[in-house]
Amino acid sequence: MKRITIGLYVLLTFIFLSCSDENEQIQLSEKQMTIYELITAKWDLIGINEFGMTRKPKSSSFVEFNKNWQYSFRNEYERRNGIWSISEDGRKIYLDSGRAKEMVLNLNELNLENLRLSYIYQGRDVDLRFEQSVRK
Repeated sequence: MKRITIGLYVLLTFIFLSCSDENEQIQLSEKQMTIYELITAKWDLIGINEFGMTRKPKSSSFVEFNKNWQYSFRNEYERRNGIWSISEDGRKIYLDSGRAKEMVLNLNELNLENLRLSYIYQGRDVDLRFEQSVRK
């Protein structure tokens, strides 16, 4: 019986150690998990605030945060796809962190219906307001 127990222990240890990094789950804090659960959806852009003035987008614009840490973004000027992540304190969303087109967004509001992100572009604050379109 002792040999079976030791053999089972060795087998389980081998299986555990042979798992690659690709299969590891991302460990999230409770705050990050709450943000992750709320933000993983498609969000329609409803307003852009620049220079103290709010305007509606000229065309259909959205951002979609997927549960596999991929995102899609479309507005009247560009289309982007890439990876996203949440800062440890839950106050920032990183798009394509560590890459040439990295973008850091301040998370100003997030609930089941609304998302508000802001960033600095060429020295000016840009505030983006979204409404949730599809819940994943």
